[in-house]
Amino acid sequence: MDCFDLHQATSQNMRTLQVNYVGEALLGDVVGLLIGNGPVNACSVEGVNSTKGSKVIQAFIEGG
Repeated sequence: MDCFDLHQATSQNMRTLQVNYVGEALLGDVVGLLIGNGPVNACSVEGVNSTKGSKVIQAFIEGG
């Protein structure tokens, strides 16, 4: 939820959250979050380990 501003996080209900952990992030690593467009009331989020340049999570969020 860190990738959403306060209005986005509080103005919609979350109906579905699917998170796939696809890589490793260790204490001290910096993980950047990228929001992608999806269908109406949905988006994808990708977490990239900026320290190593590798993907660590893929998520799909659907509002209700």
